[in-house]
Amino acid sequence: MASPRALSLIREFENFKPWPYLDVANHLTVGFGHLLHEGELAEIPLPLQPELGEKLLDEDVRHTEAAIKRLVRVPLSYNQYDALVSFIFNVGTSALTLGFGEALNAGRYEQAAEKMLLYTKIHLRGQVVDSEGLINRRKKEHDLFVA
Repeated sequence: MASPRALSLIREFENFKPWPYLDVANHLTVGFGHLLHEGELAEIPLPLQPELGEKLLDEDVRHTEAAIKRLVRVPLSYNQYDALVSFIFNVGTSALTLGFGEALNAGRYEQAAEKMLLYTKIHLRGQVVDSEGLINRRKKEHDLFVA
């Protein structure tokens, strides 16, 4: 189970927003990075109250943890697990089936940690560029993973 440290890391970078907005990947999002699915917006009272934002965050983290449990086949330290929860919450479960996940599941923890640092790109006006916010987030997740 993710510790308060993992949740704090997610909150730090997701920044609670009570009104829906398009994130850098052009996904409709609200609260602490909760991706809104079709029809869900009509079910959420706006502006989103912090208490409901926390509930959505808890549900999203549970889904992230279920994916980690399903896709990670190696033991993780508490620090690695918390870093992984924040990382996968942000980039999605596909990272667990690509180069990062391959390195991790092969037990190459240092290589996996280095691959985390590559997930910093966004699409901006038709260009693929590094995001300073993602660079900062990946650095914190990396440092926690290797601690």
